[in-house]
Amino acid sequence: MTVQFVWSFYDAFCWYNGAMYYTLYYSISLFLASLLIEFHLTKSIIAKIIITLVSAALAIFIAGGNFVTGLGMPAILFMAIVWMWVERKKTPFFLLSILIIYACAFAFSVFAPGNTVRQSTVTSQPNVVSAFFIAIAKGIEFLADAIKITEILMFTILIPFLARLAKASHFRFSHPWLYLLISFLLYCAFFFPNSYAMGTKGADRTQNVYFYVHLWMICFNIYYLSGALQRRAANLEPISVAIVNLTEAIRLKYNKYFRWLPVYYWLVLVLSITAKPTTTNRTLSLLRRGTAQKFDLEMQQREIAVKQSKADHLVLNPLTVKMPSDAFHDITIYPGYWINRGMANYYGKKTVVALPFDDGEETPAKLLKRCRDEVGPGGMTFIEGK
Repeated sequence: MTVQFVWSFYDAFCWYNGAMYYTLYYSISLFLASLLIEFHLTKSIIAKIIITLVSAALAIFIAGGNFVTGLGMPAILFMAIVWMWVERKKTPFFLLSILIIYACAFAFSVFAPGNTVRQSTVTSQPNVVSAFFIAIAKGIEFLADAIKITEILMFTILIPFLARLAKASHFRFSHPWLYLLISFLLYCAFFFPNSYAMGTKGADRTQNVYFYVHLWMICFNIYYLSGALQRRAANLEPISVAIVNLTEAIRLKYNKYFRWLPVYYWLVLVLSITAKPTTTNRTLSLLRRGTAQKFDLEMQQREIAVKQSKADHLVLNPLTVKMPSDAFHDITIYPGYWINRGMANYYGKKTVVALPFDDGEETPAKLLKRCRDEVGPGGMTFIEGK
């Protein structure tokens, strides 16, 4: 689900900043979570030492990355520590030490001078209290947009498996409503950095992280709620008993259909990947049509031309193909456009322009208007007549 139905395919896998700085960092945070769990399962002293060293290094690495993953993950770790302290009546010193290392690295990242410079370009910034409620609102808004029929089918298929896991678990599942609230607030913690910095839910690259997290959140909620229902039914609570009995009656009546559940699962998965714009069929389509290969070739040719040129004023061939992103724009015929200016600054040139190219999507008037309206990093705007 996280790979095939990602929120923004281009930002997750095809754009360096989105893929490395967001998707990769999130993936590494999952690896860190698995190490923290393994530490409490293994009996080997050597394994515990290795896990401790690797976990500390990963905590520093992740904390120095994007703020979305950077804030959300320690919030989850903090609640795990609180849960162990309340439920098991002991302090998890290993998790606490990793959290302290993480917090120090994250604070160092937050107070880096570059963040102040970047934040100075934002004209209006909410206060902490407003940002808290904005994050909750954006979390609800994103869930409403993200949960579609494909996800509902997937979660419906997963319910029996998660329910069996919950039944076999030793957890008590004693506070389902509190768990729902805490899990949702932890989910909203991922929205807080952008809510506080800009009052928005952020660009597509950050929304990819929200998408990854919400799938896990829903799965864990299904797991916990099904466990709570079964535990309460075992204690003969009337409503829980009625729900469990109804579920069991449906299972017995339609048992011959439920036996085909794995087949239904794979059928839904294959049809979803085939029929919907998933990562797999998008990638295969780009490769089959030669779009990715042509884009790569033109970018390589442009890089060679830029690096070999000694001129202060560069005139480059335009890109004739476009990767699938609404946010992707190339340099234009206007040297005052922020992308042209940024490229000129990066390569130490006075001006950079592209030769005219009619892509059939933008008239000259629309192109000029877009160039004038867009604002780049650091408040970089269009310069007339440059």
